[in-house]
Amino acid sequence: MSRPRFYLLVVSMLVLLLAGCRSIGASQPTSTPVPKEVQLTEEGGVCGSAVGLNAGDILVLILEGNPSTGYSWEVGFYVPEVIAPSGEPEIRPESNLAGAPATYTFRFLAVGEGEATLRLTYHRPAEKDAPDLKTCEVTVKVN
Repeated sequence: MSRPRFYLLVVSMLVLLLAGCRSIGASQPTSTPVPKEVQLTEEGGVCGSAVGLNAGDILVLILEGNPSTGYSWEVGFYVPEVIAPSGEPEIRPESNLAGAPATYTFRFLAVGEGEATLRLTYHRPAEKDAPDLKTCEVTVKVN
């Protein structure tokens, strides 16, 4: 084998080897964040706080209340392009006794990029003109 042919063969093999390495690297899937569940509680100071999420994450807000008083927590405001309710709220009494306090669990899906304030109100729905007893606002930033 002549010297020019030998060099041509070596260069050709190197080109094929490098092309193979690049295609292997290119076929690797890009890492995307795995959706997570972020749980915030009223006791932990959720009201007035801020939270960062990735699209697809679930925000869980746990608030204290007492449905036997006629008061209940309701979602008052959200931006559906950024964060939206996911299912109905769960209300779990602390005991089977009449008048027992309860926890209200709300789930929200981080939909798309942006920043929004999520507002929940604790009020008596039957009393339309009465002021809210409590409000809970959370600033949500979705990447």
